[in-house]
Amino acid sequence: MASKLSLDRVSQAIKDFRLPKLFLAGFWIRFLAFLFDVLVIKAIQAILLNLTLYRLFSPAIQDSFWVSLVELVIFVLYFFLTTLFFKGQTPGKILFDLRVISLSSEENDFKVYLFREFFGKVLFYYFPYIAVLLVFSEKNQHLIDFLVDTTVIRESRLEEVNQYLSQGGND
Repeated sequence: MASKLSLDRVSQAIKDFRLPKLFLAGFWIRFLAFLFDVLVIKAIQAILLNLTLYRLFSPAIQDSFWVSLVELVIFVLYFFLTTLFFKGQTPGKILFDLRVISLSSEENDFKVYLFREFFGKVLFYYFPYIAVLLVFSEKNQHLIDFLVDTTVIRESRLEEVNQYLSQGGND
């Protein structure tokens, strides 16, 4: 796990535009991590819905408003709780060695995760194409990242980032 000092230093370098984009998580790696998380979410949804709603009512309610609402709640809670408990990572981000870091505060905190993962994922659930913005942004941020001033880094390259910054690297 990365030390707090390293994350603070990297966060400041990203904020000051002193870090090359290769140290940030790009679109495809974030997309793969998201796909893994979606697979886990779909499995959770299938298990929970098959054990509850479909048994209580019938499989015919699959297209109802209530099932869609339950699916949204599971989607949002998965991202919020995993990011909160794993300190900036979901199982997909852990698998691909990524981490969410805040560019505005010294430490990722509950409010950042609440807004980013809870409200941001509701927006993302209905408009997933907003993720394409990160391809064009300077700090590889999509709309949700812009709103809460966060980005996603490649944690495996954290040591390289610290060496780069120690050598006085400027992009």
